[in-house]
Amino acid sequence: MNTISMTGFDKLVSQLILGNLTTDIKMIESDTLLSELNIDSLERLSIAVDLEESCDLEIPDEEIDEMESVGDIVECLERASILKKKKRLSKCLSHARFSAGLSVQPKAVTDMSLKIV
Repeated sequence: MNTISMTGFDKLVSQLILGNLTTDIKMIESDTLLSELNIDSLERLSIAVDLEESCDLEIPDEEIDEMESVGDIVECLERASILKKKKRLSKCLSHARFSAGLSVQPKAVTDMSLKIV
């Protein structure tokens, strides 16, 4: 399993996009629109699948459809990474409570709202 740091998502996304482009663009910024790079919905899906596999994350389909810029992709990966960590923590807490004989189950982690600054 590959572990990518949050600061590495932007580099990973840039490398993946630049590696798949057929134009002579050498650098992209977070505010670069996917439409400026001639990335259509099928290519956007392909990029998302490649990133899911590379980072061992799950990106919701509705978020893939809403990606408009390189920064949107990075933010989506950051949210998916945080959600995965919260789910793992929730599972560990649940197991620890069960092992300790506590019957109270922790609230499931479903909050996808994050404020990224």
